[in-house]
Amino acid sequence: MAIKYIATTVLDVGQGQSTFACIYDDSASPGKIIHTLLFDCGSDKKSPETDNNIDYIAGRLASMDTPTLDLLVFSHSDSDHISLMYYVIEAYGKKTKTPLKIKSTWYAGDEDFYTKDGFNILDYLAKYCKAFTTPDFSESQFKKATGEWAELIWQDPATTPTVKVGMLIGNVIDDKPGVLVKDSFGTAGEKKNRVSIVCALMHDDRSFLICGDATNRTMAWVNHAFGGKSLSKTLMVTVPHHGSRGTGLDVSSTQVANQKAIDVVKTFVKTANAKTVTISAFQKHDHPSLEMVNYFTPNLATAQVVDDDRLKKSHFTLFNVDISLKKGTSSASIPQGYHTFTTDANVYATNYYDAKPTFSYQFTGKKTGAADAFIGSGTPAINQHACWSFLTSAGASNSMTGYQRMPRSTANAFTDTGTVPQTLAEGVTGEGPIFDTATRTQESAEVIFGQRQPLLTPGEGPTLSTQVSIGRPLQRIRTFR
Repeated sequence: MAIKYIATTVLDVGQGQSTFACIYDDSASPGKIIHTLLFDCGSDKKSPETDNNIDYIAGRLASMDTPTLDLLVFSHSDSDHISLMYYVIEAYGKKTKTPLKIKSTWYAGDEDFYTKDGFNILDYLAKYCKAFTTPDFSESQFKKATGEWAELIWQDPATTPTVKVGMLIGNVIDDKPGVLVKDSFGTAGEKKNRVSIVCALMHDDRSFLICGDATNRTMAWVNHAFGGKSLSKTLMVTVPHHGSRGTGLDVSSTQVANQKAIDVVKTFVKTANAKTVTISAFQKHDHPSLEMVNYFTPNLATAQVVDDDRLKKSHFTLFNVDISLKKGTSSASIPQGYHTFTTDANVYATNYYDAKPTFSYQFTGKKTGAADAFIGSGTPAINQHACWSFLTSAGASNSMTGYQRMPRSTANAFTDTGTVPQTLAEGVTGEGPIFDTATRTQESAEVIFGQRQPLLTPGEGPTLSTQVSIGRPLQRIRTFR
């Protein structure tokens, strides 16, 4: 069976992260799910819809002819990225009375960091998965010297694969990009976050960039790994670390970000070249930062925006306003702190609405405008949270819709189904997911994916290897390398 389309959804899990992709074949409409991919699954402050959306993952898995989670990626070990996986397995078991099969699990950071309150999710997953991999220190699967993906985390097993997952970077432990000095994982917060696996889910020549809790140093290593090359048709990027200003700009709450850190983010944004951005957060840790997300907006699409059906022409979003914003042309300022506002920028947050907005903002400059008007009279009940679902179809058709909860349905949808533009950067020629900004040409798919990777044999057990580093105790790492 050929692949008909992929549904990639940034799920509302409250203050946490989970992106779930279902790959459908081209059988009778709507097609059957033949592969599933899950990138992070955790929360440390659940929303009212979190349990429902976790049940959605379990339900989609249970609906498969051969229920299988083909790939699970834990970007790193923070609870808000791993804590809900146990409940996915539990919900699946209640639906099917059988254990879930997970073909491959990738994770970053020390295995011991995955122990929370005496429970280690990796050890628990060993009942369901026999293939575990952690990247080498500061490993990238993209080779800038050749412009190729030398390896892949996963690809669909068709003769001519059309869906692939490549790792831009993982397990960053060193400070300076390209300089390998350290030989062990750090234990402080930023050091646990910087190891995040940053990966691209690619469907033909389109991609989704999923960033975990990548920090400024992680982004610097991505920039180093790509060396000026960019993803050319990125439909969406998840803003690193829930839009954190502290780790994104490498700065404390009382400091002004320095230009070097800002330039790292700007270069990363050019590498991502995304048409839309999503942020998964729920008013905790000052996430998401308006200052941080503003740096992600220069490359966003402007021709197409998904509008909330309850507004005349825009959608809602909710941010921690941590920059100076003026009320229109007046000198009055918007108070800093969390605000719901309307926008027609391609910025979509899972924490969607908290109070009737008093202004609009387009993620540029310091001026705000009047809030977009509701259709009809009064203020209708607005969903507090949102899931953002992207459909990529064979033949390069793309769309996205906002939902109050999953699964996708007319009753749950609150936005129009909008087309996600995939216009290339100006002056770029050729076809393929990577272009070289120096030559303004794109590498062909044959070049990028010329080296096909072997697939795991179903049921194959993990190989335990031992790594020894100076100053580091003997450690066993699960891997199939």
